[in-house]
Amino acid sequence: LKFELFSGSDMLRPRSTPSRKAPPWNDMVAKCAMPQYNALRDSNLGHFWSSPRNRAHLTELGLIDDMGNLIDLDQYRRKFHVIEKELQHADATEKVREREKERRAVDAAIIAKRVEAQERRMGELRKLKEHRRRCQEELRARRELQFNVSGPQSPKDHPKALQG
Repeated sequence: LKFELFSGSDMLRPRSTPSRKAPPWNDMVAKCAMPQYNALRDSNLGHFWSSPRNRAHLTELGLIDDMGNLIDLDQYRRKFHVIEKELQHADATEKVREREKERRAVDAAIIAKRVEAQERRMGELRKLKEHRRRCQEELRARRELQFNVSGPQSPKDHPKALQG
């Protein structure tokens, strides 16, 4: 009997049938990233990219700048992403600012209505107090007038004083 290792273990186990297979391929190579090929940076294609027609086409695509230098697309995308995020943040901040402004305007309108209602109530209370004061003065004046004109002149002659 031959023994083989359990995968991922240090234990040996007996192999039931002898294997005549070829050893498995080393799959460690497949886990490595393949280097990216960039034809624009290939030194063997320099003569191809230097032609005016191709340079105009690359400029039109935005792969080279006005000075003829290559633009790193990954760096350009990162910069574009940062700018886009900043614009989104600025838009969100502006929306928050507008909502806050609208909320303050609504709050100011509510406070103005409350002040107006309170002033109206205070005016009504003043009118009511003035009306009551006038009524009491009129009543007092009527009593005095009634007492002075038709009633007895001295407290002894008052009808209640005569009864008791």
